Amino acid sequence: MNSGFWGLFVVIILVFCVIYFFPSILALAVNHHNFTTIFIINILLGWCFIGWIAALIMAFLPRNKAPGKPLEIAQRRFASGEIDMTTYETLKQTLQKS
Repeated sequence: MNSGFWGLFVVIILVFCVIYFFPSILALAVNHHNFTTIFIINILLGWCFIGWIAALIMAFLPRNKAPGKPLEIAQRRFASGEIDMTTYETLKQTLQKS
């Protein structure tokens, strides 16, 4: 066998690995709070299409970066500039009523 065959073989294996681990790579890239769970599902169940799809869906689900009480989350989002003052005040009033 020539070196061209082995080079192609290595490229095919690398492409397969990237596709297989895409849900984990995506979760890692966006710093998903459930990365470990997604990675374990990807490793253990990724070989069957349903497990791979489940890991991919989990990787695309919203990422809760800072769990906590709703008012604390609103304060952190305001402090980081994710929401403006009007939105923060509206959230604060709504949350204090409930």
